[in-house]
Amino acid sequence: MDEPEEMQKQGPVVVAHLDCASGISGDMLLGALVHAGLPLTRLKSELRKLGLPGYRLSARTVRRAGVEATKVEVRVSGPQPVRQWSDARRIISSSSLPLAIKQDALRIMKNLFLAEGEVHGRPWSRVHLHELGAVDCLVDVVGAVAGLQYFGVKHLSCSQVNTGSGHVRTEHGTLPVPAPATAALLKGVPVYASGPAQELTTPTGAAILSTLSHSFGPLPEMTLLRIGVGAGTRDPESQPNVLRLFVGSRPVLSRMESVVVLETNIDDMEPRIFEYAMNLLLEAGALDVYLTPLIMKKSRPAVRMSVISTPESVSDLQS
Repeated sequence: MDEPEEMQKQGPVVVAHLDCASGISGDMLLGALVHAGLPLTRLKSELRKLGLPGYRLSARTVRRAGVEATKVEVRVSGPQPVRQWSDARRIISSSSLPLAIKQDALRIMKNLFLAEGEVHGRPWSRVHLHELGAVDCLVDVVGAVAGLQYFGVKHLSCSQVNTGSGHVRTEHGTLPVPAPATAALLKGVPVYASGPAQELTTPTGAAILSTLSHSFGPLPEMTLLRIGVGAGTRDPESQPNVLRLFVGSRPVLSRMESVVVLETNIDDMEPRIFEYAMNLLLEAGALDVYLTPLIMKKSRPAVRMSVISTPESVSDLQS
């Protein structure tokens, strides 16, 4: 018994793709979103709903290896308290942000803390945000989610991720790239290392893409609508230190109708009975009935009777 499905194209859905040829960080993604058309005023307005003091957000146009890009900076002013998962959860949950933004932001932050806990061998609810920078991290995460929702993105894909190489200085000393937390967050993600010997993918960037991306691979088929280019802090000559964001649309397929095919092989029946049986089946609710000639073992001629039915009519037709 088979169940083929008819499919129908519906209106376009907004999709986005991240090109991480030079890695990804939270501020690079914010820059790509602003460059693609997210108004900085809108981004600031959404972030103010966090009620988080002690930082200033700015954007400017820069060039990275000759490529024009937007550099978004989160400048933290003054000392900040050390924050654990409970603090991050309280800040996001008690904010006036839309529920969908809260949910995605909390998923990303939780994954960050889980990775940190795994790396340090401690309960994830007790680790602190050190080199991640609590304010910087919260702004990057919530800003990225708010920006993607501003464009109405329903499906996010991502290229292979360039982690960079060499070493990076952290609160725990000099560590190899990718940093341990970044590596933990990139489990299951296709990665490689190329270009300058520096950190290209940060823990925050890794947390965002690994949490929100639905698929990984080359640029998927879409009607391209916007391109955003976000700049990293460094400007190596070997390659543009940028993150590219492609926003487009594509039609979606939705299930229109399911049908059931009932079949039986008949090798010894008076041929005139077929028409009678077909009429009975159609009267009982079959959508269609047809016959197919067969040759069975020992070259015996036979007929296959196929009945197409809605799922609701199957029991009536079988009886």
